[in-house]
Amino acid sequence: MSLTRKALAVGAALALCLAAVGLGSMVRMALPGLAPPVAYAQQATATTQAALPQARVEKFTNEGVVRGKVFIGTREVIRCVWPSAELEPFERASLAAGRINLALGAGAGPGDFQAVQQQAGGPWIVVAGDRVIISVAPKEPAAYGTTEQGVAQRWATSINNALYEAFGTKPGQPKPLPPMPLEARKAVVNGNEAGVLVYNNNEVLRILAPAASMGAYDRANIVADRLRKAVSEGAMAQDVRAADVYGMSVVQVGETLLITVDDEDARRAGKEPQALARTWASSISNAIAAHYASAGGSVQPPTEEWQPTEPYEDKWVPIISVLEGVKLGMARVNGPSSAVSLVQAVAQLETHWKDYVEIDLYVPISTKVPGKTLDRVKAVGVTGLGDIKL
Repeated sequence: MSLTRKALAVGAALALCLAAVGLGSMVRMALPGLAPPVAYAQQATATTQAALPQARVEKFTNEGVVRGKVFIGTREVIRCVWPSAELEPFERASLAAGRINLALGAGAGPGDFQAVQQQAGGPWIVVAGDRVIISVAPKEPAAYGTTEQGVAQRWATSINNALYEAFGTKPGQPKPLPPMPLEARKAVVNGNEAGVLVYNNNEVLRILAPAASMGAYDRANIVADRLRKAVSEGAMAQDVRAADVYGMSVVQVGETLLITVDDEDARRAGKEPQALARTWASSISNAIAAHYASAGGSVQPPTEEWQPTEPYEDKWVPIISVLEGVKLGMARVNGPSSAVSLVQAVAQLETHWKDYVEIDLYVPISTKVPGKTLDRVKAVGVTGLGDIKL
């Protein structure tokens, strides 16, 4: 190669290098706001797993207003009931779900979601590292009967608990969760035996009436045994709920029955059965939250009680025979309005006991015709039947 051609080749290479350097400087000048990666407690290697947990959003209507719920798995973690910053409740929930998923993709995990106040007197928000997930709307504390801090802490706690479940861990691991110190005690109320369920010397619930062949103290003992077992298997505070099962008010932890509220329980307590079930469920839920907090877990319960004020309502729907689709009558269902709105029909299942007693079971479903599997609507019970002459 001649000296002239070599000089031209060297000159061209130098020109390309200078152009690359100049382009890199332009890119850095154009993108000054790129932040360093957020350091989360969960190691980034978790993001390489095949399937990270995902947040999703669902609509529900309350008092004619479309609102939004955020779920991780089957757990509700955020409920938006008021607009904020010109965003409607469902839009806020959608934005929060998207931000949770972005945080998970960046390596966030259980325990990384926290409730903080941006500045003294400022709004309370939920964050993951330096990423804002959602802020509490100004009217939300009044809607739920607590403070801004209480709402934000409940949301952060719910997100963390759902992620602990999804990642197969528990708050405070590797430190094991100690047994829940529950005790049933006898008491006398108005001359009658009562059973009191006690957690760390604090009363959780008081059973005033016997049921079937069991006394009030025996019933309290059974609740203590069932609750200890459920917590040892991983039950958390938000797993406790009041429900209607075939017209009976009950308290459940997950799908496990803790106690049935009899009419005599309600009469002696001076409440309706559903109201007493909700009171018991709230008290049991608080005891579980206190137990996790006392164990030194990284998830702390809200400083104040947080209870949605979603109303209960009734609705008449057709009774449909399973797999045949034949209308057999009408059924009245009752439950939280968002759940009742999903019910399209009640499926009738026929079974027999000892080959000669026929038993009909009624299950609220979200489809108009039952299939091979029933799309059951949870938290809704059948409270009445009405026949139709066909």
